[in-house]
Amino acid sequence: MFTRIEAQNYRCLKEVSQPLNRFEILVGPNGSGKSTFLDVIGFLSDFASDGIAKAVERRTENFEDLVSGRTGTDFRLSLNESAASVRYDAVFRFDTASDGSQ
Repeated sequence: MFTRIEAQNYRCLKEVSQPLNRFEILVGPNGSGKSTFLDVIGFLSDFASDGIAKAVERRTENFEDLVSGRTGTDFRLSLNESAASVRYDAVFRFDTASDGSQ
């Protein structure tokens, strides 16, 4: 069971660190980040099973769309898992080459 979800600069989530219990209810107005919060698990799952290119492709054509406010070059996603006391922490970064290519 996941015990905490964290995200920094992922889509509309500037910085979130949310402990989880066995049962949680997400409430909020449209566009407040409920689906994006749940997509942290989906993105990490897609990344682990199919790689970064597929994880990004399933969400957008441009990596920059996944960075909060499209400012900056990276985002961080983390999950804490209780059964094995494991923390999964990943930073995804968009780097541009010095010659302007990507």
